[in-house]
Amino acid sequence: MFGNKITNYKIDGERMIVEVASVTEEHLVFIHKHGDNHITQDSYAYFRDKQFIGVILLEKRGESNELLGISFAGIQGSKCVHSIVVVDRRYRNNGFGSELLKRKKEICDNLNLTLLPNVSDKNLSSLAICRKIGIKANIIQRER
Repeated sequence: MFGNKITNYKIDGERMIVEVASVTEEHLVFIHKHGDNHITQDSYAYFRDKQFIGVILLEKRGESNELLGISFAGIQGSKCVHSIVVVDRRYRNNGFGSELLKRKKEICDNLNLTLLPNVSDKNLSSLAICRKIGIKANIIQRER
């Protein structure tokens, strides 16, 4: 597994993203609660059932240790797969999703991995973040 130890990544001195060693029940509940039905069942199951060999697991917590956001990706061959970013609804529009995705992209780039997230065509904010950071998203058409 990628990242057997916890490492810190400081954004601006105050905000911090932490690499974690495993997917926890807290993460799965968070995805279910704040994913707004944008996370595919395949990606959710991938992390729930720990189907990965290599993985990038990042989380962002607040001052009282509450989970504010997560960014996960599995590693298969030369690709990052099942890429997800979920931010607590109360903390959206603060740049947390962008920070998490940008850090995941940096890790993928450093490992010479291609990050190609699947993004619902209804998830306009995620599509905008991908464009802003320079990530090409695989747009998934969802039934209306």
